[in-house]
Amino acid sequence: MRRGVSDVPPNRQAVARKNFERVNAHDYGAILKDCAADIHHRFGGHHALGGERHNRDALGRWFERLGRLGPTLKFTVRDVWVKGWPHNTTVVIRWVGTQTLPDGAPYLNHGVHIVRILTDQSRRSTR
Repeated sequence: MRRGVSDVPPNRQAVARKNFERVNAHDYGAILKDCAADIHHRFGGHHALGGERHNRDALGRWFERLGRLGPTLKFTVRDVWVKGWPHNTTVVIRWVGTQTLPDGAPYLNHGVHIVRILTDQSRRSTR
């Protein structure tokens, strides 16, 4: 963690990294169990994975689709930045995704996930 970037414990960084490892292992249930029932997930683009999900079940179906479309997809987390208070935290994860496509061609993609984590305390104060 870079000095001055985060005011919250580094465990948010560890959780972010662990969740990408879980995606690599297709262990989506471990991720979903920590998600709020009314989670909001958005993945940009007009393609098979693009769109928005508004609950844990829909996110589970999205993860299953990700696994079917990218069975060899592996993420390598390059950087994790954390900012905010424990009850309202933003986590930015920079990653590289690789896989072998069905025709044997290599696939390489660079991306960033931005995750906002709100605890029950912050939800109560914003309603």
